[in-house]
Amino acid sequence: MVMQVGHEMLRGCHIVLATAGEPTVFLDNLLSLLHRKEMAMTVINADAAPQPPGQHQDEQNRINLLRGLWGDPRFTCRALVLDLTQGKVNTVLRFLEESALRERPHARVILLGPNALTEGVLFHPSLENTIHTLYFALNDLILQRLRQRTSIKGKEGDGTVNSRVRDSLVDMFSKCLYCMDGTSGIRFLGSRSLLQESELQENITDDYDASRFTIINIPTRVRRRGHQLNSTQHSQSSALSAYVVREPWDRQWGVFAEETGNWTGIVGTLQYEKADLSLGVGPTADRLRVMEHSRVYSPEPFVIVSLKPQPLPQYLALIRPYEGEVWVLVILLTPAAGVVLWLLQKTWSIISEERGMKFSSAFLCSLSILLGDQSPTGPTHVTARVLLGSWMLNCMIITAAYRSSLIAHLTVQKKFPPINTFEDLLGRKGWRWGRMPSSGTSFTFFNKSSDPVVNSVFMNIEYHDLDENMKQVLKGGYSFLTNKYYVSAIISTYYTNSLGYTPIYLSSKDYPIYSGFSWGFRKGAPFRRAVSMIQQRIIEAGLITHWVDDVVKARARKVRMKRKLAGQETRRPG
Repeated sequence: MVMQVGHEMLRGCHIVLATAGEPTVFLDNLLSLLHRKEMAMTVINADAAPQPPGQHQDEQNRINLLRGLWGDPRFTCRALVLDLTQGKVNTVLRFLEESALRERPHARVILLGPNALTEGVLFHPSLENTIHTLYFALNDLILQRLRQRTSIKGKEGDGTVNSRVRDSLVDMFSKCLYCMDGTSGIRFLGSRSLLQESELQENITDDYDASRFTIINIPTRVRRRGHQLNSTQHSQSSALSAYVVREPWDRQWGVFAEETGNWTGIVGTLQYEKADLSLGVGPTADRLRVMEHSRVYSPEPFVIVSLKPQPLPQYLALIRPYEGEVWVLVILLTPAAGVVLWLLQKTWSIISEERGMKFSSAFLCSLSILLGDQSPTGPTHVTARVLLGSWMLNCMIITAAYRSSLIAHLTVQKKFPPINTFEDLLGRKGWRWGRMPSSGTSFTFFNKSSDPVVNSVFMNIEYHDLDENMKQVLKGGYSFLTNKYYVSAIISTYYTNSLGYTPIYLSSKDYPIYSGFSWGFRKGAPFRRAVSMIQQRIIEAGLITHWVDDVVKARARKVRMKRKLAGQETRRPG
């Protein structure tokens, strides 16, 4: 019966058989069954497993052990079959601790042991997160036969003892994680004769109807994560029956302390398992060492928030038709043409003994042609007249192009170029930028980046709260670095008038400083997969985008209505 039920539960899994001491008859028979069914398996003697931390353990052996247990990529299902009938229970339980079973809640575990150890084994910390746990409680008579490596079916002539063995009942128990008013408990699945054909009718997968989960989160001024609350409410009806939300004691996302190896804030709360999950935590390589994440459901890139590009001053319209290089060339050619004209006339006057041209007259002649005025005096020599004609043709082209360009600039005002990248920030003279104080993934992005541009931005960054950052943006000459969807909600709510106009500009380039938002879980949380599956269905249905738009629009409408009744408009500087 035990092998039949175990075969049904372990079908399609990579199986690890663990015992302490010599293999029992049960283990031999189970091995034969698995060989006949061609099922993958690994046999481990717990006596040879690595010692727990604090003793002289070989770390490489421990790594090899974990690879043998969980490292086969061909199987998505993992299973442990533990034989406790030899009496070395502590050895087997120590093996469970070393196997990191707490971090694999969906591994299937079957235990075979004495009836008296049922509660002690099922409530062991290593099985705290395991959803699929089945315990076969054996009486003393069966244990004695197993330890003596005697066949339970027996031989002819041994009818009295074997009849008693065959008629003995095996109690079957499963562990439930949240069935006892939100805490773990033990379910009795019934008793079966040892050799009776039996099927496991009880669904041993746990439910969360009676559970009460603790969510750790930092509230924000605008409910930028309203879609997370909607998602939580949807998950409540599907997987999470009840929950309570509280803040971390230090109101921080989490900072890693290298001297202790521990985290603060939300990440630290999940690391010490003082909460079950958190909303809107970005996964990073460092955080994944101490907590787990659901799938990313919403990207949250960084953007540069600035005042919309302003028109250039009107007095600059006179010089905007030409670039600086063209103006320099015109300024240099005008006196040069006068100098050449004066030299030609001077040379001709010496040769012909005629009256020459003054230098001032030659300069004024070239300048008057450039300005479109009639020259008061002209040269008498043919070469000088050819030079003057060439200069006149060039001046006609220059002045015609200038006038047409000036009309265009006066018709359409030119604006300062917008700030779209970090390079634009560094290239704008006298420009300042800042962000809100934070110890989360955004700080990690700036603090640990190897990009010299990002490092230069980080070196000159200022830290202000939200109101002060937006106030500085509206004054001009300042940019605010923050999350795109968060600041979009702020702008739509507080910095947009009833006609939909806002003076705020968001950069066209997004900076994906991390993969996006997900839910964070304590290590080994048994409900993480259920929540991820619900989130996947929500994403595929398009509800995340709908909720984001709904939250932003609803909040903006409510605030605008209040401000309209109060006679206010879009916020202004000061």
